[in-house]
Amino acid sequence: AFGRVVVLNPFGVLVDECPYLKSHGFNPLVLLDPDSDDFVDDAAAIAEGLVKIQGNDPHWNEGGQDFVTALIMYVRRLGGTTTHLGMVRKLLTEGRSFDHEKKPQGLEKTIFEMRFCGYEPIEQKAGRFGADNDEMGSIVSAAISQTKFLDSPPIVRDLSNNSGFDFRSMRNGIVTVYLILPIGRMSTHSSWFRLIIAAA
Repeated sequence: AFGRVVVLNPFGVLVDECPYLKSHGFNPLVLLDPDSDDFVDDAAAIAEGLVKIQGNDPHWNEGGQDFVTALIMYVRRLGGTTTHLGMVRKLLTEGRSFDHEKKPQGLEKTIFEMRFCGYEPIEQKAGRFGADNDEMGSIVSAAISQTKFLDSPPIVRDLSNNSGFDFRSMRNGIVTVYLILPIGRMSTHSSWFRLIIAAA
């Protein structure tokens, strides 16, 4: 390895035997700057890492990707530097419902709040995902399916580390980054690799 060495090892593979393999952690959301002109594009890049466009009918995944982009921006603006992708997953998996007074609950409430949050890029994206959108169930289902690896506590813990590695530091010198997953998690958590690469 050349230069600084950074390890991203959410499951702590071989850490007991090799303490230097302890993960530095990486939180892509904390690096987003809501005041930057790149905020929307940077959030979209993370969403692209989470939701892959695949299959013969990409419509649902494209919609899921756009919806996750809106959620990422909303969570980052709302929670500041304490936000992480586990919070996005939590909002995404809440049920969509209305109470007896027809007030939105769960994810439906989040969508309603996004539509009137005062930040135009979020409002524009959220505008297509209201209760009157018959496709919303399939779009949310696609997004939930592709982000299920975020249900893993070790993954979310590693992605919540606000003092973790900042890929922007690679502009200032040589850095070698090791991404480590257990062999038994390669298929179920491969999206983590995609996310790290997309968010880098």
